[in-house]
Amino acid sequence: MKLYVLLPLAALFFAACQNGKTGSSVVGNDRDSQGCIPSAGYQWSVVQQKCVRPWEGGVKMLLANAPSDQQEKAVYALIDPSKQKAEIFIPETENMILDRVANFLYSNEEYQFIEEAHCWSLVHNGQKVYEERK
Repeated sequence: MKLYVLLPLAALFFAACQNGKTGSSVVGNDRDSQGCIPSAGYQWSVVQQKCVRPWEGGVKMLLANAPSDQQEKAVYALIDPSKQKAEIFIPETENMILDRVANFLYSNEEYQFIEEAHCWSLVHNGQKVYEERK
């Protein structure tokens, strides 16, 4: 008899604990301070002045000199409509803004985003760290 009382009571306690969870884990149910939806891959772009998914329309670059079978995170670059600034999206870091200094060359104190032979590269202190692969 005690078992018949304890089982429904245990189920009630378990259900009560589950009801405290919010729906914030649902994709699209979150917004950042700019109104972008991070769970759907959107980030605020300074150069585009809107929420973007960097891999949609951005230049994809992978680690330079890395084996092709190595799992790696991609870096993306977006150029503003007037082609005066480039924004570099590097996972788990703050985006970088580079200014145009010449055709196909954007730069700041440490980095250069440059196109050579129809492929873009990200250079840090004179050394190529990421490159576009076609």
